[in-house]
Amino acid sequence: QVKDIYLNQRQVEILRLLANGLATEEVAQALDIQLSTVNYHLRTIYQATNTNNRTTAVYRALKAGIID
Repeated sequence: QVKDIYLNQRQVEILRLLANGLATEEVAQALDIQLSTVNYHLRTIYQATNTNNRTTAVYRALKAGIID
């Protein structure tokens, strides 16, 4: 069971891009933001999803219905 996960719109955007296979640098380019900003969002995504890597974070977001 996935507990409640709360993410803002930008974090959901980042998760969608990660789910589509983009690397961190590619996410930054796609969203026209700094790499450090993507890394900041990744840290908050990991906290919110109680994970420590992008694969598990994407999986939990999918399971929670946050992304499809």
